[in-house]
Amino acid sequence: MYKLFTISMLLLVITSCKPKDLPTVIDVQPSEVTVKFSHMSTMMEVAQAAMFCSEQGVDMQYVGSEFFDDGRIRKLSLQVTLPNGSRGKTSADVTNLQYSYYGFTLSKEGRFKIGQLD
Repeated sequence: MYKLFTISMLLLVITSCKPKDLPTVIDVQPSEVTVKFSHMSTMMEVAQAAMFCSEQGVDMQYVGSEFFDDGRIRKLSLQVTLPNGSRGKTSADVTNLQYSYYGFTLSKEGRFKIGQLD
């Protein structure tokens, strides 16, 4: 019985440590901008998000971000400046990016959130 319990707990720990499947989200609409990055994000996706945001008047800088040789993100360092001059920044390493999205949302009504996102 003890062995079965030990094996069950070990399997639970191993499966809970598995990174989540979190594809990059870049949703740029006239009424809302949502950008979410994870461990699955690539340098090309980050650059693409910056370009789309620029078209909406949002300055998204990712200077200081680091990427693995295959282009996947290692460390996210994000700085966002809104058209009204408001600013925000967030950062996360690959460990945090495996389990949560990091990025920002901005609505037409002026709601702005940057950091860890659902």
